[in-house]
Amino acid sequence: MQDEVPIIKTRRRYSLETKRNVLRALSDHTQHRVADLSGIPLRTVQNFVREKEKIWASLHAKRRFHFGEPGRPEILPGGDDLLDYMVAMMKKHFPFTTYHVVQQVKANNQEWIM
Repeated sequence: MQDEVPIIKTRRRYSLETKRNVLRALSDHTQHRVADLSGIPLRTVQNFVREKEKIWASLHAKRRFHFGEPGRPEILPGGDDLLDYMVAMMKKHFPFTTYHVVQQVKANNQEWIM
């Protein structure tokens, strides 16, 4: 006797852009045709039509988060001085190591050390 494993359907989630593209396509085609072309079930396309106003009114796709300048914030005040020192040492073809950076920081930027 074999145990039958129940088939669990996973719920598909469609992006806002996909929903809007389906709604745009409905101006030229029928719901059945759009469902066939997009591979989205007909019932889902019908739900998009029912929620049309909500989809078009959504600001989710237009929202952009700007938290200031891109990249990581500078955590070493005066880090440009350290960078200039490192570049100068490399131009002299000096074998540059972490030890040299630590010594430069200890000598010139004591406030960085906690």
